[in-house]
This record gives sequence, C-alpha cells and structure tokens, in this order.
Amino acid sequence: MDYSMRHLARPVASSSVAGLLLALAAAAMGARAAPLVGRRAESAAQCQRLLRLPTGTRSYLRDYGRLARFLFGPEGIDRNGEETGVAMLSRVRSVPGALAAYHGIERAILRGSRADALSKRILRTLLLNGRAAVAGKNSLAFCSLINRLRLAYLYYHRATELAHAGKRQSAYNALRCWLFLLSQDDVAASRLQWCNLNPIVVSKYGMPLEVFRSIRDYNRPAITARVRFNKLLSAIPRIGPRGTGAVKPTVVVSAVDAAWSAARGRVGWQYKILYALRNERQRAAEFGRRRCLLVLGRRIVSLRRQVNADRLLSHLQRAALLRWIKEAMGP
Repeated sequence: MDYSMRHLARPVASSSVAGLLLALAAAAMGARAAPLVGRRAESAAQCQRLLRLPTGTRSYLRDYGRLARFLFGPEGIDRNGEETGVAMLSRVRSVPGALAAYHGIERAILRGSRADALSKRILRTLLLNGRAAVAGKNSLAFCSLINRLRLAYLYYHRATELAHAGKRQSAYNALRCWLFLLSQDDVAASRLQWCNLNPIVVSKYGMPLEVFRSIRDYNRPAITARVRFNKLLSAIPRIGPRGTGAVKPTVVVSAVDAAWSAARGRVGWQYKILYALRNERQRAAEFGRRRCLLVLGRRIVSLRRQVNADRLLSHLQRAALLRWIKEAMGP
C-alpha cells in the first residue's frame, strides 16, 4: 500500500524524527505543518471548512472504534499489518457490521460532525511511540498512527474505485472523508498532510476547482514556517560516545531551546522535540554519558515548568505535553 500520496500530493520534506514511524508513514511525519497558534482542533476545523463539510453534532467515534477493532484489534483482520488497502476494503465489505461502521463514519462526516472529535481522542492518549495509552475499551490502544492512516485510506481506495466508474460526486465525497480523517492526526502526523494535494483531485476525483484553490492557498503560507522549524529540529545534535569531537550537552540544550521557542503554540512540533529529547537521553545512557543525562534531565524538568505555566494551553494540550515530558525523561 502506498501512503506517500504520490499520485495526489507533491513531494514533502522529511523530518529528522521520522524514525518514529514505519517507512509507510514517513511522508505523513515529514509533511509541512500549518503555522497555527493555539488550539489543537484548528487543523481539523480548517479542513472541515475548506472541504465545505457541514458542522454538527453527529459522532462517528463509536463506528470508528468498531471499524478499528475489526481491522487492527487483537482478533483484527490486519493486526499484523499484512493486508493491502484494497484487500482490506474488500474484507470490510464482506462483514455487515464492519461495512455498517464504515458507512456510519462516512454519513457522520458528510452530514455534520464535530471537527475535533477524533483529534481530541487521539491527543488524550497519544504516546511518543505513536500508539495510544490504554484508557478504557474505546481508547484505540491497538490503533497506532500507522493504523489510523490505513483506516483513512480505505476511503481513498473507495474514491479511486468510484472515480474509475465515472461517479465523480460519490468519489469526491469519499475523498473528503479520507482528507478529513487525515486532518485529525495533527500531532503525531502533519497538520498539512491532508491539503498537500495534486491538481489531479479536480479532474479525476471531482473536487471543485474553487475548493482545490482554497486548500492550495491555505497550504502555501505554511511552507516557510515548517521548513524553518525542520531546520531547527534537525540542528539538535545526536549524542555519541565520549572522545574527540563528542557533542557537549550544552550544545544539545541550546538547540532544543531554539526549537522549543519556535514551537510554542504548536503542540505537534513540541511532540517532535520531546521525541528527539527522549532519543538523545537514551543514546546518552547507552554511551555512558552521565553528564549528558543530567543536563538533559534538568532541561526536561524546565520544560515541564514552562508547560505548567503556559496559559495558552488547553487542559487537554497540557495533559498531553506532560505525558510526553514524562516519557522523554524516562525511568
């Protein structure tokens, strides 16, 4: 299955923390993030608005959980990640309950749902490894970033089938569901993965030209900010063994500070920094760099104080950041 969107999306820059994910999701991790300040729901809300999807109170979370469990749960048809997307869609069609969940998600999105319904659920339990902490039967604990992308791509495959059959309006509706579900992963994935589109969506999938243009215009201003942040993130040096030329912990801290300053208000960027910090602490432990461990630990404690004092954060954002900070600190 191809998750690079090469037929629909333009090439994107890779992120220095893309190792968090399997190669299938590298494009998602590295896609350019929108320069949004503040609330976690903005990416999904913008996607909903630009795709001209109605707002409303319909919830697709129960159907989403049912479909996710059918696909990726302990007894799921693709719990080992071996199915192709087309085969998964065929399997969904063969089981009435799974097909009903699939259509339930689609109906809720097209008829009006809360823009941040799934993104809030993700943020509530997301771990630095891209998976979800266990928090009840509907926690999506078995539904990693990779799996959420694979579930979303069921609608892309359906859109492609409908486009080939000449049913452009139905293809566009399925395409909108795909893009909307992608927009929910605005932390572990990119805020802009959903709108880095190729013009083929207009001619093949029936997207109105004015919708495509509005999404393209929304995408453009984000490029400079994302590229600038990627440079700061990639400037965080890797800690190696002791010896000549070994990276000093103060250099790592200085690079982290520069990236963190640029990331304020962007929880997805802060997530990537904390992921990098966790990696460097693990490397410091591996190489016996006790001084590095101490200095980086102090810096993480300082970040925790900043997060606790940041009044721009919602309760959910703060809780998520504190969870990732705890993970970055390690045992």
